Amino acid sequence: MDFTFISQMFIPIVLAACLVIGYIVKHVLPTNNKWIPLILAVSGALLGCWSNANIELTSVVYGAVTGLASTGMYEAFTQFIESKNSYNSGDDSKGFPSETAAADINNATSAAAVENEEAIDAEAGDSDVN
Repeated sequence: MDFTFISQMFIPIVLAACLVIGYIVKHVLPTNNKWIPLILAVSGALLGCWSNANIELTSVVYGAVTGLASTGMYEAFTQFIESKNSYNSGDDSKGFPSETAAADINNATSAAAVENEEAIDAEAGDSDVN
């Protein structure tokens, strides 16, 4: 099923406003996190009507979808930032020190180089036979 039609529903100004509202609700107000998507869906619906200057079902739905998208966008951005911070602090997301990860990458690179050299030697040996 093709879900590209959902991207046509986003209202950028509502997305930005809902990101700000969500940040304030999460970090300033003493609110349980389970209510944030509902707050942003309602806020998005209201802002969607305001941005389109009319109260129609499409404005309400587009605004609510945009408000919920801001929730997902915030979570994805937060996880991205936290993964960057954990990498920079010396631990990757699996709890291994970054030195171990770097050593694993170097070992894999060395093994690939050896295999590549063996393949080149094998091809050179095949061309000598012909």
